[in-house]
Amino acid sequence: MAGRAGSALGSARARVAGRLARLPVRRVADSDRVYVVALVAVVLVVAVMMLGPLRTLVEAERHVADLEQSQRRLRAKVARLEERRDALHDLRELELIAREELGMVKPGEVAFVVVSPNSEAQEAREDDGRWRHRPRPWYQRLFEAVFG
Repeated sequence: MAGRAGSALGSARARVAGRLARLPVRRVADSDRVYVVALVAVVLVVAVMMLGPLRTLVEAERHVADLEQSQRRLRAKVARLEERRDALHDLRELELIAREELGMVKPGEVAFVVVSPNSEAQEAREDDGRWRHRPRPWYQRLFEAVFG
């Protein structure tokens, strides 16, 4: 069975090859080669000319994407600010902000300020001390890294 399928396939190939051999083949003449080279050159020039506008298009799309992202962030910020504005119309919210952020008290109340051992001034002094310490020069650090 496999032998008959193989011979049928071989004879079909032979028929196709015979038909192809009878087809007229036009060879490219020297004058046609000039046109082919000119066509290839024109295609290459057009492709190179399109690179600039294509790059500009890609940059513009990237810029639009950045602007859209910025717009989303700004819309979210506007929504938060509108919520805060609406909250400020409530007198209890205003009183809470005045007490917490401004340290205000009602008449007759006594305000206490609790100072922790690590106050902000002390933390600032510690930070200042850290900045005063100068790092060792690079060659000393390299020497210590290599030789321990």
